[in-house]
Amino acid sequence: MATPGGPIPFRRGCSFGEPAVRRCSKVHVDGGAWGPLARLVPDHSSAPPLPPLVRGESYDFETIRSILGGETVPPNFVIHREGTILGLCLGLMWNPLAEADPVEVWVGSKGDLKLWGARLAETMGPLPVFVRREEGGKWVFTGLHEVTGHSTEVPAIRLRLKPPLITGISRIVFLKRQAGNG
Repeated sequence: MATPGGPIPFRRGCSFGEPAVRRCSKVHVDGGAWGPLARLVPDHSSAPPLPPLVRGESYDFETIRSILGGETVPPNFVIHREGTILGLCLGLMWNPLAEADPVEVWVGSKGDLKLWGARLAETMGPLPVFVRREEGGKWVFTGLHEVTGHSTEVPAIRLRLKPPLITGISRIVFLKRQAGNG
């Protein structure tokens, strides 16, 4: 059981094919089921636990992906498996309000980013959020967050554009840190 501000336990997973998803138990934080991971991450008592996530601690990207059980395919701002978003990695260069209250995720407009932005906007339950404060740096775990809303309104998007770096935003997704977790 995690304590507020303390480690969040994870266990190594089984294969994540559809039959495996049905066999997997729920992950618990403070005794409750834990968001999208609840149906994806098994709880096998014989499986060695991965390092717990600690708010304020830094992790490299591959460790985050491994802990959350994400696939090794882009886009990298969402850690995902089989179309389910498991967590977020937000660089301050592209998401300058990633540590604000509320957090703002500025979803790009190239390739599949619009699709993933729509999926993120519809995501329910807590998501672990990691922020990279400088290019090439490690990712800091900022806690569990929930989606509280989103906007595709042009005036709101226009206010956030920062040429030449940020020239295309398809959606803004708002997140609120969960009280008592992470």
